[in-house]
Amino acid sequence: MSKILNLIVICAIIACVSAKSIDWETRIVGGNETTIQNHPYQASILAPGYIHVCSGAIYSSRYIITAGHCIYRAIPYEVRVSVGSTAYASGQIYTVDRIIWHASFRPDPLFYDIGLVRTSYNMLFSDTVKPIALNSELLSGPTNATTTGWGSYTSGSGPSMNLRMLNVTTITNEDCRNAHSAGGMGNVIIENVICANTTTSQGMCNGDAG
Repeated sequence: MSKILNLIVICAIIACVSAKSIDWETRIVGGNETTIQNHPYQASILAPGYIHVCSGAIYSSRYIITAGHCIYRAIPYEVRVSVGSTAYASGQIYTVDRIIWHASFRPDPLFYDIGLVRTSYNMLFSDTVKPIALNSELLSGPTNATTTGWGSYTSGSGPSMNLRMLNVTTITNEDCRNAHSAGGMGNVIIENVICANTTTSQGMCNGDAG
C-alpha cells in the first residue's frame, strides 16, 4: 500500500537520485496538479506579504510540521499559515505564535531538518483541513510514496498557484549514501533521512520543502 509521505512531516530531506546526476531538489517538477481534498493535511508557510516559501503538514489543531530550514530564526508574528485550499493564496489564514526547530538542527549541511509551527488558535477541521496520518513503522525496502507542495514546477519559475503532487519510490539509505558518496554528501544520509528515486525531469523544487 502506498505510504503518503510529506517531506516536512516524515524526514529532514528527500534526496532525489536521478539517472544521470545526484541533486538536492525542493520543487515538484514534472508532477501533476491535485486538489486539497486529496491531501487535506497540506499547509503553506507564508512569509511577509503572503508569499509562499515552504510547504507543511497539519499535525494537530495547532501544530504544523515543516522543514527546519524553512523557519530557522524566523520571527513568529511575521509568519502566516494557509490551509484548506488547492490554491494556497485562497486558503484559511492563521497567525503564528511559536516556532520550534529541532535542537540538533544544522543548516549546512542539513541535519535534523524538521520543525514545528504553532498557530495562534485552533485550526477549524473540515473535509479540506485534517491532520496527516503518520506511519508508525520504519520503512523497509522500496516503498511507493507521494510528495506534495506548491513549489516551482519549472526551472526558474515562482511557486505553483495550485497544489501539485509527484509519485516517487523510496530507496534504502545505504543505496542513497553510496549514490552521494562521490559528491561528498554521503555523511548527510543519516537514519532520519528518507531518499527517493526520481527521473531527470521530475523531482522537488523551491517551495516544496517542509
